[in-house]
Amino acid sequence: MYLGNNNFWKIFPSVDTLAYYHPLGNFITFNKLSEEQFDEVYKSPDKFSGHQSIIVHEVQHWLDHIGTLWGVQKLAKTYRAFDSIFHGDESEMFKVKELHDSFKGDKFATYYSEIYNKIQGSAREPWRYSFSMGLRYDSLGHIDNSKPIFFTKFNSHNDLPVARVPLSTASLLETTATFAEMASRLVSIYSLDEESLKIELKLYSDEIFKKLYNSDLSLYSVGVHVTTNILNIKDPIRGYEIASRFATLSLNLTNESFEKLNIPKSFKVKEWQERPVKLIELKDRGFAFVCLLMNYAEEYGAYNLKNFNIDHVLEASGLSNSEQLEKDVNNEILNISKELSLEQNTFFNLFTTKVATGSASRNAIGIAQQRIETESYSKIKGKDLPYIICNDTYFEYDEISLQEVIDKLRMAVPITREEWWAVYEFCELKTDHFSEICGV
Repeated sequence: MYLGNNNFWKIFPSVDTLAYYHPLGNFITFNKLSEEQFDEVYKSPDKFSGHQSIIVHEVQHWLDHIGTLWGVQKLAKTYRAFDSIFHGDESEMFKVKELHDSFKGDKFATYYSEIYNKIQGSAREPWRYSFSMGLRYDSLGHIDNSKPIFFTKFNSHNDLPVARVPLSTASLLETTATFAEMASRLVSIYSLDEESLKIELKLYSDEIFKKLYNSDLSLYSVGVHVTTNILNIKDPIRGYEIASRFATLSLNLTNESFEKLNIPKSFKVKEWQERPVKLIELKDRGFAFVCLLMNYAEEYGAYNLKNFNIDHVLEASGLSNSEQLEKDVNNEILNISKELSLEQNTFFNLFTTKVATGSASRNAIGIAQQRIETESYSKIKGKDLPYIICNDTYFEYDEISLQEVIDKLRMAVPITREEWWAVYEFCELKTDHFSEICGV
């Protein structure tokens, strides 16, 4: 069974993962679970809290893909690219390259990340941080002055350089998924008696600190570091929660939000010239994440549980309140849906089903997770859940006619897992191969 070009399509391909969500294939793979074991975890999550937290992590990636504005925009790009592949119109194949490049832009290649010294930090000896801005390369290898890139640089407590990493959309996605995983673990921990609770919370906090200050993981933890430093949050669990809220908000910023977003005063410095403005024009969600944090800190100071709310965050950045932003997000998604309908996109019905499930989740938790922190897999409602692939999953699809599946999709007839797999495999291979020859 084909499992895709995982080195490209996984959020962080360098990680030896226990599980991963595949955005093109609409499936979650669990490398260490059999189908029988997955069913056991699903039925009795409290008995298998470690496995359950991994499931929650990957489900959050899926929810962000179908439930945030960023994710819906990505879905639309995906189905436009797939549609152009099956139409066979050469003049429309640019949509395939656009899709490929948009995923590259979400991650930024490991080329942009540098590890200088593998110095383990700690709560007593935390890393120091600073920001910088560079320029990306274009497809021909030339410096592209129109595309800046935002970096966070970490130094050790003794001021030795540790790492320099970009704050990408993928970093935001990892922030929300890791907090969802943590929230799942905490449900189990908080069920303990008082004495055991104190011990387990201390052990879990130590575990989080160890991962936070691991230089090899700095690309994934950068969002939390930035949040805790700017807002002066000492508790790592609280830091992940607030970072996750800012990340979700950043993933839901509309086109109008980017036009209105205030650039922090500290970024309006001569040496950075117009780069902050360019990043906003590029709708760089990682940079927007930092702007939201810094604008809030400039207006309200350090994080305080009693007076923190998302409307203050939005107000500090010159944006509409959360109620209006939710309406704007819904309207922007509705417009995307209308455009796909007018284009008579083959995958329109798949798109609307996923978006309906995602919208239900978004409306439940809010555009910045302000209503609930996380949502368990068992509570998700919708007609289109992701396919689950375990280490012993096997099914045949070689004899399936692609044309018959496409005809079904165009007539809004439901398709099977095997039929979807045949379509997905064909489209992913075409996307990889077409993108490889572009410009050659």
